Formats: sequence, structure tokens, C-alpha cells
Amino acid sequence: MIHLNDNYALELPADLESGRAGVCGVLAWLRFRGHQPETLQRWRLPVTEAVNNAIIHGCHGRSPARVIVSARLHGTGTEVRVSDPGHYEPPPGSGEFNPDLLGEHGRGAFLIAQYTDRIEHRNGPDGHTVVLGWSTLPVVSKFPLTCPGADDALDQMAQQLGGAYETLTAYAEFAGLLATTTDFPELLAQVQQRLALSVPHKHFLLRFASGDSLVLYSPSAPFPVAIAHTPPGLEAGVAAKRNCVALASPAEIPLSDPLGLAEGPLVIVAVGSGEKNCGTLTVVRAADAPAFTAGEIVFTQAVANFLSSAHRLAEHWAQRSEQAKLEQEFQIAGQIQGRLLPQAAPTIAGWNVTGGCRPSRAVGGDYYDWIVRPDGSCLIVVADVMGKGMPAAMVATMLRSTWRTLAAQIDGPGRLLTELNTQLGPDLAALNVFITAVLIQLAPHGSRVAYANAGHCALLQRPARENVLRYHDTGGIPLGIDATAVYSETSFPSERGDSLFAFTDGCYEIDRQIGVSAGLAALTAELHDAADKFPDSVVPRILNRLQEKAGGSLPDDCTLVALHHHS
Repeated sequence: MIHLNDNYALELPADLESGRAGVCGVLAWLRFRGHQPETLQRWRLPVTEAVNNAIIHGCHGRSPARVIVSARLHGTGTEVRVSDPGHYEPPPGSGEFNPDLLGEHGRGAFLIAQYTDRIEHRNGPDGHTVVLGWSTLPVVSKFPLTCPGADDALDQMAQQLGGAYETLTAYAEFAGLLATTTDFPELLAQVQQRLALSVPHKHFLLRFASGDSLVLYSPSAPFPVAIAHTPPGLEAGVAAKRNCVALASPAEIPLSDPLGLAEGPLVIVAVGSGEKNCGTLTVVRAADAPAFTAGEIVFTQAVANFLSSAHRLAEHWAQRSEQAKLEQEFQIAGQIQGRLLPQAAPTIAGWNVTGGCRPSRAVGGDYYDWIVRPDGSCLIVVADVMGKGMPAAMVATMLRSTWRTLAAQIDGPGRLLTELNTQLGPDLAALNVFITAVLIQLAPHGSRVAYANAGHCALLQRPARENVLRYHDTGGIPLGIDATAVYSETSFPSERGDSLFAFTDGCYEIDRQIGVSAGLAALTAELHDAADKFPDSVVPRILNRLQEKAGGSLPDDCTLVALHHHS
């Protein structure tokens, strides 16, 4: 049966979204009590106007700013009361017809009067209350509710309906916050303010997993900053089980628990679903405060879910920002490294020398260079540092500075290579890195080419009088393997029209890395063909061809130096 003397009350924050939730809640309770939907549809407008007036006018500039919406059934009808902390005396003629229905003043009072049977304003020490009354009674069900606790269940359902509406509203607000800021501390501050309106509390403890601990994002005395990630602690248990714990009294908390310093009721909910990023959100009330309702717990969990997403997004943006910074640094490093390579061809009588390097990343470990000595001869180096990326590039820079210093002092590729190994060997060994290199020396109008090899690729010679490429390789071990190694010097004849090529292994191992088996044979054929048809543009043509073959992204650094004997 319907209990006509039962009451319903809901306390709301002073904002219009919460006001709409309150209207939904009180109408839902009246529906459960037996009022028909068409009746409640007529009552919705005056109740909404009364709640909005309380929020906009009754709470303006006052603290605490809360609105209480209540309803009750009595022997002669139904009434809804809306209370606020303000004071209101209706002026003469309040509720009468206003010709300017679009005007702000008088409109609400007129609408309330039109859709209610009775309206009363009461002012007291706690504020103002407007009473809306109807002579309508609820329809008694043909099958009365006789189940014990049914009235409490209906009350709870009505409160949950209002809470669900508030949660959905909060999600909409949170989505707006997430769309307008990537700064997590700023967003967290706004979320805390929103939570405080719906779930009053004293302490807000947000913890994220960090190693073996759960660490407070913002320290909150008197609770510890870091706690063990593993149970038996209450927060650790929630993080491990991804569940929720609500305690009505601090007496239920073990004294050994980090939350043992709580003074009032608390609720703990899980933050995040992944094992690595799971944390907790704990909301603690002051001493003697009421326990958390089911709606408040659901709302707190909604806040935790949002904070989990927001924190992951903030971490993502931080990683993206750091990655962009690193990419910019690599680009700058690549530009610097490019400037360390020769910017113009050397001037040496009887020879044309060109070179090019295509690193697989922004920076690489390949290096080539040349220096013209006072006697007119030219020393050329082509080297490959083991590895890729920034570490290899740094070693290549170290090689350049040492090579440039020694090349101006030491004559002969064998002696120069030996001294390079002596100077760099200890550092390379300590870094567990080695360098392959080939040094070439050209004399003005010379008829012989001298070179020394430290475990590098063989030189390829295309004689003008023969339709075949010759390999020149003296072996030798890479720089950095043995600091006492001595490198021998070898020479071979060269005639007018001959071409000579020095390169790194990326130029032919590309075939193996992309699944083509030709390898060095394919590079040899391309060099032979290019030297015959395009003697002045061999280097860019071959490097472009290699990049096209790799689909635009080279698997390894590729360096090629071409020497053409023209007189």
C-alpha cells in the first residue's frame, strides 16, 4: 500500500546540472509513490522553476550554497518544497499575468502559480523555502506493496536515478575538460572541485603505481606518500583486486594500515585497469560525517575512471612531446653531421672525386672525407662505425677529428691508418666498438693508387680498357680490435678513363636485408653500368637507386665515393 506520510529529500550542489538531477529524482520518487506520468509532466515545469530560482537567486553569493528538494504525501494532497540559504518576499501581484512573458522578471512566479494549486513562501533563520502544493493524491495500486522494506527500496531507486543523472552530467563535464587541456595537474584540480560538490570529503588521496609502491600524486597530510603495492593494506588490496571498499567508521580500519589516521568514513576505488598503471582513489570524510551513499560511491568510481583515462592521456602527450623533442634533436644532429662531411670536391690534378652518404636514420655511423696535402696529393677515407644512430654518429665524429689532425701530419695511407688505430684503439676498446676503414692516396697526374684497408669493403676498379671490375683488398683488422696493429700499404696502376669506387657494406647488404639475393654482384653490375653511361653522376644515381630499392627507408647507412681518372 502507499504510505502517505513518507517523505523524500535530496540535498544538491548549487549548479543547474545538479538541479536538473534533483528534479528528476523528486519526480521519480512521486512516480514510484503512485502519481501518473501525465500528472508529473504538468508538475515538472513549476518544480524546475522553483529549483532554478533557488540556485540562481537564493544561493547567489552565499556559502554554503546548497539546495534541498523534498516531497511528501499527506491526507489532502502532495507537496514539494525547495529550500535555499537566501531570503525572498514575493512582491504584490506575484504570480499574476505579466504581459511581457518573454521578460525575466515575473515569468517564473506566473508559471509556478499556473501549474500548482497552492504556493507558499517561508523565510526563517536557515533561509527561504517555497512550498508547491497540489490537491492530487496518488493512485493506490490494485496490488499494494506489502513487501517489507519496499518503501526504502523505492527511496533508494529514486536517489540512484538522481545520482545516475549527476554521474552522466559529470562525464559530460569531464569530457569537456579532457578536450581543452592536456595539463593533468590543472585538470585534476578542476575534477577535485567537481567531486567535492557531489561527494563532500576532507581528504582526496590519488595514488598511481610506481615500481613496487603506490605513490600519492599530491601529498596529503597525515597520510604517507608511498605505500607497499602488495596487500594487506586496504589501498593495496583494492589496487590488486580492482574492486571497491567503503567503510562507515574509521574504527573498521586496522591501526597498522596506512589509512589508520583517517578520522571519518572513507571509500577506496580502483584507478585504471592495467596491471602496471593501476592505482587507487581514496576519499576520506571528517569525523562524525555520514557514511557514503551508494550514489556517492558510484560517482567516486566514475571520477576514478575518468582520472585513469586522463592520466594515461597526459602520459601519452608527455611521451609524444619528449619524442618530438628527441626527433628535433636528431634532426639537428643530422644537419650537424651533414656539415661535417665534405661540402665540395677536392682539387687534384688528373682526378675527379665525388662522394655521398645516406644514413638509415637521422644520423649514422658512416663517414667519408678527403684532405689535399701541401704537395698536391689527396688523402681519402671511407669508414663505417659498428652500429647505427646517435652512438655510432658520436664515434664517427671522434674519428673525424682524429683523422683530420693526423692526415695533415702523416704521409702514406698505411702509416696514417696505423696511427689512427693507435690513437683511437683504447677508446674504441673501452666502448666495445670498432671501425672499418679504407684510406686512399692519389698523386697529381699519378699513374698509381696507394691504399690501406682496416677490415673494410674492397675497392672496385673499372679499367677503361676492360669491360670488367677488379677488386682490391688487403684485408687488415678493424680499428679498435688491436691497438698495436700495423697496417700495410698497397698500390695498383691506374690509367686515364679508369674509375674507382669505395663504399660501405650498406650499399650491397641492402639486398640481403630486403630479401634479394644478388648482394655485391648486383651493386657491381650497377656500378659498372653507371660508370659507363653516367661517369659524372654515378654517386647520386646509385644512392637514389638503393633508396628506391629499399622502399625509401634504408636498413643501413650507405656511403659511396667515386674517383674518375681523366688525365
